[in-house]
Amino acid sequence: MKTHEPSPSRNQRPLHVVLYHWAVVIFVLGLTSSGLIYLVAGDGTSDSSRQLTGGKMYQHNVRLMGGKTALYATRFNEWFVELWHGRQLACTVAVIAALIAAGLLLFGLLISGPPSDETDRGPG
Repeated sequence: MKTHEPSPSRNQRPLHVVLYHWAVVIFVLGLTSSGLIYLVAGDGTSDSSRQLTGGKMYQHNVRLMGGKTALYATRFNEWFVELWHGRQLACTVAVIAALIAAGLLLFGLLISGPPSDETDRGPG
């Protein structure tokens, strides 16, 4: 007795093609939103906070209390916080969108498998 297997839908695309489309959508939306953020956002730096944390006395005090490691951690923290304000946020959004899109493209390439040799073969 012959079993009836459901035929795949004609509109169903392979997963790697869907991933390629999502990568393009994420990349375009990310660049568009980062462009809008760049146009709308200000400089994002506050002079009073920069004077407080950028002074030599502040850095000296941090180094006295926690050593060089604390000073490096403080500098890293200040840099990381600046990524999420003003025009720097636009660059951060663009880089994150590009990394996600590249990851989806790479994953799509990995799951698509090697290209078939049938199209490369000539007659004979």
